[in-house]
Formats: sequence, C-alpha cells, structure tokens
Amino acid sequence: MFSNRYLCPLLAAIMGTKEGKEARELFSNEGKELVPVEVLQGAPVRMAGSRESFFIVLGSAQCQAPITPGSGLSGKLAKNASILLFAGGNCLSIERTKHLGYRDIQTDWSSAAGYYVKAFYRYTGQSYKLWRRKAGQLKK
Repeated sequence: MFSNRYLCPLLAAIMGTKEGKEARELFSNEGKELVPVEVLQGAPVRMAGSRESFFIVLGSAQCQAPITPGSGLSGKLAKNASILLFAGGNCLSIERTKHLGYRDIQTDWSSAAGYYVKAFYRYTGQSYKLWRRKAGQLKK
C-alpha cells in the first residue's frame, strides 16, 4: 500500500507505543513472533495547509488486540506525525463523497466463512471517525 520509505518509521513508531508493546507480548506468550509488516499496512496522506505527516493505517485480522481499530492508536505518534485513521480490514478505498473537504474512506473485511463488515469513515476536522458500519453474511 505504501513504499518502504514510509513503512519502517511508521511501523517502528506504532510498535513503540504501549499498544504495540502489548501486542508483541501477546504474540510472544503464544509462542509466535509479531512481524509488523505482515499485519499492518499504511499510507501517507497530505492535509491541506499542514506541514505535519499524516498516515492512514490498515490492520489485518491477524493483528489481534491491542493493536485494533479503536485501540487509541489514532492521533499523535511522534513529533509532527499523526495517524488520521487506524482501521481493520482486507482492503481500503477512498470514496468520491467528501465531508469538510476531505474524502470519505471505506474499509472492507470478509472471512472465509462468508461474514463481512463494511466500515465508512468521515473526517471530523481532526481525524477520521467511524460514520457507518454494515455487517452480515454474504449470500450464497
């Protein structure tokens, strides 16, 4: 989703948070190794009139708590770097609809069992927040 130029500093910052450290500990307790590049993806975002670095981060289902959407990772990561949206899913799309001049974001997640979740996020003026959520069973 984004180049290695952004990947290493972003993942290092996320894994350096309290939630990142807790996730590594959870994986370790299960005898597994947490490989951030396998469970997290992200992209830099330009915000008009700002010199700060902003990112959108997508976590896979393997990410497990505590690195999950709603875990508090949205917000400041480091000096002049913030996460505008931390969401879970298999894919992310930038929608045509806008709010406050910024485009809406949709994430999709589906399981092998046929369950799906579509989440729609809107910019609030400071970050992206969940606006609508739709979940259900895929029709056969």
